[in-house]
Amino acid sequence: MAINNSRFDSYNLLIFVTILIALAVVFSFGMGNVAAANPGDTIYVNSSGGNDSNNGSSWLYAKQSIGKAVGTVNINGTIYLADV
Repeated sequence: MAINNSRFDSYNLLIFVTILIALAVVFSFGMGNVAAANPGDTIYVNSSGGNDSNNGSSWLYAKQSIGKAVGTVNINGTIYLADV
């Protein structure tokens, strides 16, 4: 009695590809949420409305000086300067 391996192989390939696509979709949607920054990855500076005692985590809590921002930001972090 011979087993039809071509059908069995096609079915396994279909299942494998379906699972692979499903995982790709799940991870692609999930990766958007991974972008949550660690404290100090992004620092905001506003020379006219900031305060160096702020943590610089948003425009509302912006630092006043670039010097304080440089001392606060993590390695490879980003410093945004307000256009005032």
